[in-house]
Amino acid sequence: MKKYAYYYPDEDNKPYLEIVTEQEIIDTYFYPFWLPAMVKKFGSNSELITIENCIEDWKTVHGSVEYNE
Repeated sequence: MKKYAYYYPDEDNKPYLEIVTEQEIIDTYFYPFWLPAMVKKFGSNSELITIENCIEDWKTVHGSVEYNE
């Protein structure tokens, strides 16, 4: 499973590296937020509503890159 990494500021405003898996993105972003928003915007039968598109959106929003250990 692919992993993605991005930085965000911690409570001391220092960069913190967050690493998440595709499954974590699906569980925390796709189902509760992205899917309902896309169904509302495009309808439930839209070919644009895919997990791959969701992950691409998430990567863009977070400025993340694929993480290879």
